[in-house]
Formats: sequence, structure tokens, C-alpha cells
Amino acid sequence: MRSLVFLVAFAFVAVPLAGCVNKDATPASYVVKAGSGKAGAGWAYDGATVSGGDATLDGAVVNAENTGAIFANFTFAGGKYAVVFDQFKQAEGKVFQDGGIAFGLTEHGDSGTADAMIPKIHAKVAAYGSASVSRDGVAVKGKAGERWAAHLMVYDDAVRGPDGKITKADGATPYDPKTPADAKTYPGQSQAMLKLVSPDGENATRAPVTTNKNVTLQGASATGDVDIPVEMGAEPFTITVNSTDASPASPVSGP
Repeated sequence: MRSLVFLVAFAFVAVPLAGCVNKDATPASYVVKAGSGKAGAGWAYDGATVSGGDATLDGAVVNAENTGAIFANFTFAGGKYAVVFDQFKQAEGKVFQDGGIAFGLTEHGDSGTADAMIPKIHAKVAAYGSASVSRDGVAVKGKAGERWAAHLMVYDDAVRGPDGKITKADGATPYDPKTPADAKTYPGQSQAMLKLVSPDGENATRAPVTTNKNVTLQGASATGDVDIPVEMGAEPFTITVNSTDASPASPVSGP
């Protein structure tokens, strides 16, 4: 593993979700499931680094209580990763995050809400907070701790196409966050993305740390943790998935 700075994104075709605008709206919760995912370095606008195909996304969130759990599993660079996104919290000054879980939110692109790193989306479900990440059963941590910043989006009108690319309106040129209005979308095709950023941040600049590649764990209850290198200007990481289901659910309890 060459970098501690990751971005994980799941994109999948899904059953359309009934829209919700605030915490008094119905349904109160959503269940999301997806499979056949692929991983790639960075946002992978050109699709060149996208590979694999075993990533899955599964879980449920409760709007009013800002609770639930999202589970992601995938392979990247030969390692098996497991993610548990189970702590939801609104970031300071980010009122649009609605306490950590928001339904019916338009963000990104040229929406004026959040950043422009992907084209504008109309999120039926958006969740913000932190997650735990493990590789081959071992916790992946940074110098700043073990909790990774996480952001889930489930939305209509896909932004990553079937060729794995996120493009400008011409369908060929890679998307450019500097011109967010120039973007191709796929009407009627729902997607989801799960973004993860390491505990050390997306723009870590310290020198690489030494990684012990000879970690040995024994026994069914063995545990351990591993430091992985942080490179100056390290590139983020993405996962793209093509789907199975995303649908409203009856109210569920948080973890």
C-alpha cells in the first residue's frame, strides 16, 4: 500500500428512492445494497485506474436520529478491505449536513453546496461522519488515529458512466472541478458513493513512515494494527460499484 490517503467511492445502479427533504419527512430510513464494485486511484475521472469487481455496500441509516451503519467490503492492491461507517456527525459550519444524515440534498458540482470534486448530484441519502477501516483483518490507522472521515451519497442521475469515467458533457473529456457545470450525467440511473479520507487527512505532507510487512497474527481472536506510508501529495483512492438495490425501509434502530 503506497498511501494512507484514500478516497473510496461506490457507484451503482439502484432502485429509485422516494425523496425526503427534512427529518420530519417519510420514509424515516433507507436500506442500501450494492455489489460488483471496482477500485481505482483518486476520483479516476478517466477510468484508467479502475479495476477489480468484488466491492459491496450494505447498510441502513435513520434520518431523525442520525444513526445506523454502512458496511463496505472490497479488494485493492491485493488486500481485502472492510469498512464500518457507524458514526454520523455534522462538521463544524456545515449546516447542510443536517446533523450527520440528510435526505433530499443537492450538493457538489455547481450546486453551491460542498465542493465541486464530482458533478452536481441530488442525494436522496447523504451521510457524514467517520468509519473504521481494516485490511486483511488488521486495523488501518494513521498517526492521527484510527477513525477515517466518511461521506456516503445515494443519488439519481449517475455521474460515473458504464465505462468507468466521469466526464464533461461531451462524454469523452475527463470532468474538471474548475468547470463544474460542464458535466455528463446518466438520467434515471441511481448511484452511490462512499468517500473515505485517512485519519491523517487528504493532503498529508509528512515524509513516508516505515512499514513492517512481516506482521504475524495467530489465533481466531488475534488483533493488531498497521501503519502504511503517507506520501507528500498522496493521491486519493476510489471504489466504483454497479448495483443491486437501494430502497426505503421501515424505521430501524441505530447500532
